[in-house]
Amino acid sequence: MLRALGYCRSCGLAMRLLVAWAAQITFLTAALFVITLHLLTPSRLSSAKPGSLRTLGVASDIFVISLQRRTDRRSGMLKLADIMHLNFTWVDAVDANDPDIAKIMQHVRAQRYLESLSSFKPGSFKDAVTHSTPDGLFGSDLWTLNASDPRAATQNSNKLSVSRNLVDTDVPIPCTKGSPFRPLAVPPGKPGKTTVLSKQMVACWHSHLQLIRRIVRAPEHRVAIVFEDDVDLEWDVEARLVALWPYMPQDWDIVFLGPSHNPVRHRDKPAAPPFHPFHPFPPANAHSPGYCWSDESRNAPIISINETSLHPSYSPQCTHAYALSTRGARRLLEYLRHPAFAYSRAIDQAIAWLVRRGHLKSYSIVPPVAIQTREGRSDIWEEENGSSWKESLRFSARMVVQSRAPDRFDWASGWWMGTYT
Repeated sequence: MLRALGYCRSCGLAMRLLVAWAAQITFLTAALFVITLHLLTPSRLSSAKPGSLRTLGVASDIFVISLQRRTDRRSGMLKLADIMHLNFTWVDAVDANDPDIAKIMQHVRAQRYLESLSSFKPGSFKDAVTHSTPDGLFGSDLWTLNASDPRAATQNSNKLSVSRNLVDTDVPIPCTKGSPFRPLAVPPGKPGKTTVLSKQMVACWHSHLQLIRRIVRAPEHRVAIVFEDDVDLEWDVEARLVALWPYMPQDWDIVFLGPSHNPVRHRDKPAAPPFHPFHPFPPANAHSPGYCWSDESRNAPIISINETSLHPSYSPQCTHAYALSTRGARRLLEYLRHPAFAYSRAIDQAIAWLVRRGHLKSYSIVPPVAIQTREGRSDIWEEENGSSWKESLRFSARMVVQSRAPDRFDWASGWWMGTYT
């Protein structure tokens, strides 16, 4: 009896010791988590000069294009800005139901009608220099002006007003591909997808174009970073950009922050090596599939630092994260508003064509330091509520926002648990 009692006491003591050890391990894990976040705070990882830390170390401004009604997305971006100590300048996106979008759609129809005439001369990208109004308006700039505005009577506007009456507004407008001066219609597909020009695609183009014009008119925007409101960032994106930027060619126009594609796909689990919490620079996810269907590692890198590379762009697509120089913004403005090119297709397809044809000096960061979350309803494809095509980051800033407790981090695999908020 006494032996049994002593055995029970020994078991109780062992259990108390085990609980105490477990508590200590939990405390040490929590402390390690806090130390890790402290060491990897973006401002600690950057060698950028003081005053630029709130714009990722390389930019003068960070703009976020967002519809005012998408308060869910704006809330997520505000959390991202707060935890990463970033300053965002909000740019109200143009809604697809805005009256200006209907005007633009009508002008696109009329432009297509004119292009079908044998007497039509499409011109060239140099037209913006010789045909602009005294205040610099050209091409599609005039499409949203009121009919009473005297500037609306220039540059084919009279022809457009006549041809608009000849166009069947019930027929879908096909997107075009290739050169805007020798356009080819994209083969018909499901309405609302990339083969048919939708008002959402036009609104997206118009929103980016408005911001690009704003950047051109404000010379203090030496380098402007543009985000859409559904991006996620690498936690150490600032350090990566600061490390690569000194190697950027001086005549660069645009830099894509996430246009890589790798044929390796994963849906159930990441293929990247585990992240060590004391590593000051988390390794890039070399197996990230990227997105937007372009292999941006195809051209040889200019420089590779800490498994992040800067490549001359191949055919970058998607406009959720890019940087513009002042020169690049000017060139892009001239191209995107040319009447033969304006609103001819999805804007990312248009920019990719400009890159492939050498009209823009473009560079891509591989693997991506910014991805789309693809959560919630899409503003472009109305029928889509989220997407099964998911991308991953090595150390997601949005996951840090959500996972502020150690039990949300899988120390074995080095990945954050949970979903985006």
